Amino acid sequence: MSDISLSSLITETYEIYNKDTTKNCPTILLNLLKEKHLWPSIKVKKFKNENNLCLVHNSYKRDDVDAFRSLYDECRSVILDFSRSIGNNVVISYANSIPVRSSISNYTTNIYQSTDKSYIAMDGTLISVYFNNNN
Repeated sequence: MSDISLSSLITETYEIYNKDTTKNCPTILLNLLKEKHLWPSIKVKKFKNENNLCLVHNSYKRDDVDAFRSLYDECRSVILDFSRSIGNNVVISYANSIPVRSSISNYTTNIYQSTDKSYIAMDGTLISVYFNNNN
């Protein structure tokens, strides 16, 4: 199962859709995740009144995903637009992985380099608003 990628899931979704256009692509993708036993570790959220848009996200803190760790990490938070063709920016938003936290002791002992710079920052929640197709 480790050879499954987001790209291969998108391609397979389009292949199924091209054979049967009665279902929308986010529904097909959700069914694929269930068939491959990737759901509920990786989930699909549809957008209201947007049959081609969906959010693919992982369920955050899981320990039982070693068989598909790469895909799980790749699907932290991805917005797909299936109205576009493959190779034409189907992925319209992609979140990077969560930074690894470390203690000061671990940092000074194992990570620190003399060229490092530090800054004070405040943790918080980032809320993103997307503008897509004039909406």
